Amino acid sequence: MLERYVHAVPILPGKEAAFSNYYIEQCEKLKDPEFQKALAEYWIALGMSGWNAWYQNISGRGYFLHCFEGANYRDIMLRFSELVREEHLYAKSAENFYQEVFGIDFLDEGIIPDLLHLGDYSISVERDTIAQVYSWAFAIPLCDKQLTKQLEAAKNLSEELDPVYYSVCQDFRVILDSRWIQQSKFGNYLIFYQELLQNPFELRDKQLKNPILRMLTKEICKDNGLPYHEIVPNLIPMVQNLCFEQPTFEHIT
Repeated sequence: MLERYVHAVPILPGKEAAFSNYYIEQCEKLKDPEFQKALAEYWIALGMSGWNAWYQNISGRGYFLHCFEGANYRDIMLRFSELVREEHLYAKSAENFYQEVFGIDFLDEGIIPDLLHLGDYSISVERDTIAQVYSWAFAIPLCDKQLTKQLEAAKNLSEELDPVYYSVCQDFRVILDSRWIQQSKFGNYLIFYQELLQNPFELRDKQLKNPILRMLTKEICKDNGLPYHEIVPNLIPMVQNLCFEQPTFEHIT
């Protein structure tokens, strides 16, 4: 059974330009059918069936969110480490990128994030049969206090979403809400993946003005010392379903 996993990685200070340049180069490379074929073979070797990615800005810091689709997240990451050791061309290139831009070496012991899956929740929303489905993922950094609270709450998960939050999802036309708690050497995060029937990258103003969403995130904002506008996702899409989109980076380079 194929599953979805998302983790977040903070970009090192001063490495925003290197990050954006790498993905602009990927856009160009993906115009080459041979590169597309080699990339697909690489994904198969990892045990992946799909991969999406987003750039998120929180308090002026850039974060890279990876969405993996495959049989098992940890197996994918372990296989990646094996391919790096085998000097696989694409894996080695990706590892060099991780070291330069994120300061992360996936050959280090204990570097693979621990992801605690909190559930996949479906939301009933009126839709046309041909309605386009959009997706995005975003992270909320967790201080130690919030991490403890989130882990404690995870012990008593409900099979249904909180009714108030459910209504907010309907208002934003969210049809799927998935969550994880990420614990890693490069930070602890509450991770969300959502599928929507409207473009999520046009929702920020509406979310900023939503009093219910502000109320639901009041405690997490207080504990983390983050204002509400930093909790509301500030994203641009990087990769969508094997197709690199040409992003605009004027505001981060």
